[in-house]
Amino acid sequence: MNNSKLNNVVHSVLTNFPETRDDDFLLYGYVCHNMMKGTKFPNVWNMTFGYICSNHLQMELPSYESVTRMRRKIQEYDADLRGHGYHRRKEKSEEYRIEYRR
Repeated sequence: MNNSKLNNVVHSVLTNFPETRDDDFLLYGYVCHNMMKGTKFPNVWNMTFGYICSNHLQMELPSYESVTRMRRKIQEYDADLRGHGYHRRKEKSEEYRIEYRR
């Protein structure tokens, strides 16, 4: 799969479905659904997660890890696409640094 195409799809999903910014499984579902439009495979929402993961190569879908890696890269550079979890993790890491720096 082309990294540029995956970047475009993940960016589009994060933009249009804000709930995917904090839920990687939901993000992967939307990405797969988007990429399967117009293919010979049925709607992703009618498949089990196990089936998709077992057959992602035949369906020409990216791996789960590729999608989550792309999300992290996009959110690193585009603050508008960061979810609530991103901000909570940053706050916690700062608290941890302050507390254990001593």
